[in-house]
Amino acid sequence: MVRFAQDAHLRLRGKVEIDETYVGGKSINRHGRRSGTGGGSADKTPVVGAVERKGQVIAKVLGAASQFELQNFVRDVVSPKAELLVTDAHLAYRTLGSFPQHEIINHSHGEYRRGDAHTNSIESVWALLKRQIVGVHHWVSPKHLNKYVQEMSWRLNRRGLTVANRVNDLLACAEGEKLSYKALIA
Repeated sequence: MVRFAQDAHLRLRGKVEIDETYVGGKSINRHGRRSGTGGGSADKTPVVGAVERKGQVIAKVLGAASQFELQNFVRDVVSPKAELLVTDAHLAYRTLGSFPQHEIINHSHGEYRRGDAHTNSIESVWALLKRQIVGVHHWVSPKHLNKYVQEMSWRLNRRGLTVANRVNDLLACAEGEKLSYKALIA
């Protein structure tokens, strides 16, 4: 089995962007009682991510996009000595007091960039994840979403490698016994 483990010890130190996205189908495409009228995130799976500009990507699936979980993610992956921390205006990010270099970009007021502060890099990561799901996998269950998110992060973190070095890294991730279908769907 190949495990796309993220570096648990990795803490981003440069210009870091944090954002969350919600993965799930459109309400209009759902059947019967599952279909809703809005395009909200109520029954979608939250994914949070951080990207260091021209550097590493760290992303993971959350149980809920609560203030507690989002702030814990930021504290786990971003060094307090980071050069710059940029988030959107989500309420959970507003009280990150241990990051004095924190900049907030308020999209609802038409603000998408203020000097060097923007969230364009992490938004691009989400666009790639969603294109990967729609274009390659076509559908991903919430149960296995974290594996797809880890794979996407792993590939993005090796985007500068040659094909041969990327394959060597992939083979280095292979470990243990084969994953049976029965274990996969358990």
